[in-house]
Order: sequence, then structure tokens, then C-alpha cells
Amino acid sequence: MGSRPPTDDRCWAVRPGPQLSAPGPARGRRVWLAVVAAGLLCCTASCGSGTGSAPGSATPASSAASEPSRAPVLPPRPSDLSLIRVEPCGLLAGAQITQLGVGAGSPYGDPVLGNAECVWATPSATDTWITRALIYERAATALGDPHAQVVHVAGFPAVQTNDPTADPTHTCELYIDIAEGQTLLVAYVGGPNNPNSATSTHPLACQKAAQAADLMIQTLETRRH
Repeated sequence: MGSRPPTDDRCWAVRPGPQLSAPGPARGRRVWLAVVAAGLLCCTASCGSGTGSAPGSATPASSAASEPSRAPVLPPRPSDLSLIRVEPCGLLAGAQITQLGVGAGSPYGDPVLGNAECVWATPSATDTWITRALIYERAATALGDPHAQVVHVAGFPAVQTNDPTADPTHTCELYIDIAEGQTLLVAYVGGPNNPNSATSTHPLACQKAAQAADLMIQTLETRRH
């Protein structure tokens, strides 16, 4: 656990980034997310071949813009769902995996260190979801992103944004305020083989991210009882 799957080295050299280790700044975390997603998509494409809101959608709450003199804040949570010692790959199982059409998740990192991560992808990598249990970081830290928007996912406040180094029409990140001082990060990346790639938009990518996040929150709520 924590090592990269065996793949062509070219696929992991798409974008430089740190190895997954102890929790780090948001930018370092994003680079790792980009490397994981780009690696999966690159290998599939041979490195150079040229959704009142329904469940699984993020409901806009307000703009993330705030007065400079005020610290960014999020709306209150409906409850706390702790991520301590949670294995992210266990957040999707059975019918949930079938619903997304993905295979088994690939784990990285260590829940004890607060850097546990999981990657799920459809067989041809047309869709990839990445989630990370950030037990030492508040979701509100993502409000500093220039394109951040406050939304709700399964009733929980979240910051919706995207990695500025990636194409926003195919990517979306949700920083979900899941518990005090803890964040469930769910990212979606649309692959080059996706038949809807040409008509993809950032809102559609965020619907995909929210769909998976909704299922993960269902799992966390079940474990609490």
C-alpha cells in the first residue's frame, strides 16, 4: 500500500510531483492527484494518442468570494462523519462500484498518517475518480482558489473547484467539510477516450465528482450507526 502500480514510466512522468507521504500543502496534494490521474489516462491512451438537487449533484450554496477582512467560512455541517483511520477504498463497494462502472480501487498512502487515497477508474479509463481522507486539513482552506464555489454535497458544505494545471472542462475537485478539521476530497477526471469528451464541461465534471462523493457519504453515514 502506498506504492505505484506497475506501469510504463512515461505515464508517471507526465507532470512532476512529490511521492505521497505525510500531509502537505494543497498544491503538492493536487500535483499528486494530477500525476495519478494522468498516469492512468496516459497508459490507456498510450501516452500520446491524439449532473432541491437530485442525489449525486452538488447544490450551489453561494459564491466563495468574501470580504478581505473576513476569514473564509463554510455553512454548518449537518453532522460529523470522522475520517480517522478510514480506508478510502472502502468508501465504495458492491452496488456503488457497479453504479459508477469502475473496477476495484487502488489504495495509496496511510490512514494513520492522514494521507490515505484511493483511485477508481472505468475499464478504459474514460472516467477516473480520486478520493483522499484529509484528517488534518479544513475544507475552507480551498476557498482561497480563484474559481472556488461553495456548494452542498449530500447535505454537507463543500468547496467546488479544479486543479489550475488541468483542463477544467474535464476535471473537478470537491473539498467536503465532513467533520471538524477533516476534509473528504473527491476529484473527477474525464479521460481522452470518453465518448462525451468533446461536449464535456466543468459543471458536468462536477456532477460526476458529486455522484461518487454522495455514495461515499452514504457509506460513512452507514458506518456511524
